This record gives sequence, structure tokens and C-alpha cells, in this order.
Amino acid sequence: MNKRQNDSLLRGLLSVFSVNTLGLLFGLFNGFILPKFISIDTYSYIKTYQLYYFFIGVFHLGLVDAVSLKCGGLRRCEVDRNDQKQDLIVIRSLLLFEQVVFLVIAWFSHNLILIFVFLTISFSNILSYYKIFYQAIGELGNYSRIVFGMLFFKFLANVLLIFVFKIDDYQLFLLIYVLIEVAICIRIEVSERIGFFSRNINFMSRFKMGILRGAPLLAGNLVVNLLSSIDRWFVKAGRNSTEFAFYSFAVSVEQILISLTKPFQISLYSYICDRKESVDTIVLVRKIIEIMGVGLVACFFPIAAIVEVFLDKYTPAISVMGLLFASQIWNIAISTVYINLYKAKEQQKKYFLRILCVVMLAFVLDEIGFITYGKNIVFAWTTLVVNIVWFLLSIKDFEFIIPRIKELLYLLIMTCVFVFLVFLNNWILSLAVYIFIFLLMTCGLHFDVIRNIKNYLMDSK
Repeated sequence: MNKRQNDSLLRGLLSVFSVNTLGLLFGLFNGFILPKFISIDTYSYIKTYQLYYFFIGVFHLGLVDAVSLKCGGLRRCEVDRNDQKQDLIVIRSLLLFEQVVFLVIAWFSHNLILIFVFLTISFSNILSYYKIFYQAIGELGNYSRIVFGMLFFKFLANVLLIFVFKIDDYQLFLLIYVLIEVAICIRIEVSERIGFFSRNINFMSRFKMGILRGAPLLAGNLVVNLLSSIDRWFVKAGRNSTEFAFYSFAVSVEQILISLTKPFQISLYSYICDRKESVDTIVLVRKIIEIMGVGLVACFFPIAAIVEVFLDKYTPAISVMGLLFASQIWNIAISTVYINLYKAKEQQKKYFLRILCVVMLAFVLDEIGFITYGKNIVFAWTTLVVNIVWFLLSIKDFEFIIPRIKELLYLLIMTCVFVFLVFLNNWILSLAVYIFIFLLMTCGLHFDVIRNIKNYLMDSK
């Protein structure tokens, strides 16, 4: 990777990190303070809403995902403004129709949580459009500001509802969340000034073309969402609201770890689109991401200590949380490198087939665990196993950057060490031991990466 390429990637990462740092702090607050000061039942209702909301992206039918394929690697000045406006008109029309239909269905079913979810169909998917558009053209600051705005205003709403008004009613929380999304969507639409009307637009032609391009990617993303939530669906279906709240809390804390890696995932898409044929560059990026994933999971140990001291009612979730963190050792590389490679090389169908196999495996393992054992911990174990299998399937599709045996052993050994220390239940000792072994293994098996980073830093001076 030459210096110019390094500088380009570094600027992208710094652009995202500069905006997302405060967002991470708000996420920490939302992840820890919310469950501490509201009842377990209220927290369970909020998490049920978020579980349903997780699939709201299906309503755009792939039209939004097509944007990443159409604009990937371009700059804003290279995007046809009139073409973009006509795409958006089709997307808005579809979403508005769907929102009206599903709100009527939810109203007659008397399901208040679904009403709140369906109220956001148009606004959430339009925001997704802009986030994918910003990611594709490399405007990472704009992408980050949307994410930051959502986190900040939800943080502010949580503070006011909990500490000022002392409210423990899930309906008010959900109403505020919906209004925040509506406001941010309107703000972005106004700032972008992309019109709502256009002459000579062939609606059906654009609709069909968008679905043909984006549907395979949407299907893959939908299956990914199903994969990342299938454990919660089993817990929701077979356990009581308290157990669901415990498991959802563990997932919420896992999301904090994922938010740390999100800037890399976003930055690397445009970067990989520009350099998808540069094998040495992508191999080095893959190695760095794998090392980063192994190192980042160490934050589990101080988080577990915080939960034990300040959120003692959620201590049953700690072991589940640890296994979910262990699965991220493998998932960080998948989401950051391999999924971006599938998109950059337009291998959506292969991506979909791979992830479909993984979901089927997850369903079978979760079903077996549900029947034979049924406790939360078994679903966390299956999540870990499934992510390892997913990683192995992904590397097979990109043999030109396939890890060597020692690199696979590095991930496997560090996973085993981490899981052992999770169940040791001595967080200070576990943290010290894990960091020591991490440094030892990284220096021993990834010395070439350390040398590359050292050479880059010296060249930058």
C-alpha cells in the first residue's frame, strides 16, 4: 500500500472518527443508563420495537441498495443530478404507498409497537438512501452526521424523559424516537434540495431496473439482519420478557463494540471500490482489520466490571455478552472487508447464497438449542459458531486474499483464550492476561503488519 493510498484511507477514517467520537459516548449512555433507570418491562418493550425496526429496510425492495452499485467510487460532481432526482421520486412514492397500507393494517390489529414501527417506513428508508449515497461517494462526514444526530437526540430525549420528567412509559419513548427520525429526515431533504417532481419520468422502468440491481443486495442484507437477530427471535418466542430484556441488553452492549468498527466499514467501501484489483493493499487491510477485531474485544472486561457494579440486575447477561463479543472477532472482518468486497465486485448473488446458507445453519443450531436446552447462553454459543463458519465461507470466495494457516490459528487461539477468560469471572486479571497474550501473539504471527505500519509512520514524518 503506497503512501498516497494510505493518506486517502487515513483521511476517510479520521473524517468519520472526528464526528463519531461523541456519538459513541451517547451510545454508551443509551446502552447503560436506559436499562438502569427504567423497569425491565419497559426496556423489553423498547427492545421489541427495535427488533421489529431492524427489518424496516425491506420496504424499499432494493431500490436504496442499488444506489451503492450505481454511485460506488464516484464523487458528487460525477453523479447525474437529474437521474438521482428521478430515482428518489420512485423511492419516495413506493415508501409512501407502503406506509399508508401498513399503518392501516397495524391500526386494525391494535398493535401499538407495530404502529410506531410503520410510522417510520418512509423516513427511515429515505435516511438509509442518503447514508448509502454518502458512503458510496466518499462523503463520510455527511454520513456520520446523520448517525450522530440520531444518537445525540435520542440521548437528549432519554435524559429528559428519565431524569427530568421521570417517565417509565415505553409509548412516550417510542413516540419521541419516531419524531426524531422524522425531523432528521426532513432536515436532510431540505439541505440536499433534490426535487419531488420531474417530467418525462418512466416510473415502471426505473422501478424494475432498481429492483433488478438492488434486490440481490437487499436480500443479502435482509438475511444478514435475520442472522444477527435470529437469536433474539428465539429468545423472544421461547423465553419470558425478563430473559428477553437480559439478552437484548447483551446485544445492546455488543452494538457499542460494533460502533467502534463502523467507521472502518464505511470508509473501506469507497476505498475498496477504487482499489479492488490491488491484492497487496487489500491483504494488508484485511490483516489490520483482523488484528483490530482481536484487540477491540478486550473492552468486554471493563464493561463486564461496570455491569457488575452499576447494573447488577443485568449480571445474568454477562456470559451471553462475552460470547457475543467473541463472535465479533470473526464478524468484524466479515462486515468490514468481505461484505465490501462482495459489493465492490458486484457479486451480490454469491453473497446472498453464502449468507442464506449461514442463516439456515443458524436456524438449525438455534432450534436444536431451543429444544434441548432453551437457555439464553445456548443462543450466544450458536452465534459464535455461525460467525466462524460464515468467515470460512467468505474467505473461500476471495482466494486471492485468503489468510494463511498461521493467521487463521491467530484468530482461533485468541477466540479460545477470550472465551476461557470470560468464564473466569475475574475481570481485572482477565484483561491483563488477554492483553499480554494479544500482544505476544500479534508480534509473533503478524510481525509483517507491524513492520508495514512502522514504515508508514516513519515515511509520514
